[in-house]
Amino acid sequence: MELPTTTRTKKPLPATYPISRWQIDLKKMPCYKGFNYVCNILDCYSRFAFRAEGQVTSRCVIVLLSSINPRPEGRVTRSRKFEDNDSEIDKNYQPTENEDESDESEEDEYNSKFKKLNKKKAERRRWTREEQNILKLEFNNFIRMKKIPRNSDALRVKQKHAIFSERSIHQIKSKVQHLIRC
Repeated sequence: MELPTTTRTKKPLPATYPISRWQIDLKKMPCYKGFNYVCNILDCYSRFAFRAEGQVTSRCVIVLLSSINPRPEGRVTRSRKFEDNDSEIDKNYQPTENEDESDESEEDEYNSKFKKLNKKKAERRRWTREEQNILKLEFNNFIRMKKIPRNSDALRVKQKHAIFSERSIHQIKSKVQHLIRC
């Protein structure tokens, strides 16, 4: 069986798993440049994409996963042989240009986009008939002259009537402006 070429989509970090078992999430990615891709997510920072021609079988996936060997770190019982292999890997490791760049900006960009998407919309509170009638009575002169009331006038009405306690001065003025237009 031919092993598909591996491309890294993000800078991988060492992954630690109990009893060196991998917790893997395989996702079929959309077709790109005529190839199907299988995405293997080892943890939230390490992501590998494998190019696989045709149908991806479980045998192909096993071969793909056996080609990746994430270095377990932080194990209490480590053999001398295992530590020697780690030092050899570190000596032979040559970072590419893309790996030298930090992923912090990408994470910040992702977080800001996520916050924008999940931004809670402001709740709109409708004007009740009672509130509208009080505004028409209090601002009758302004409505007749087609003038917008001043902040002090809106504040006076807000303090006079407890029903406007949750409304801002700007909301009261904009409602009067709307009543003038209608």
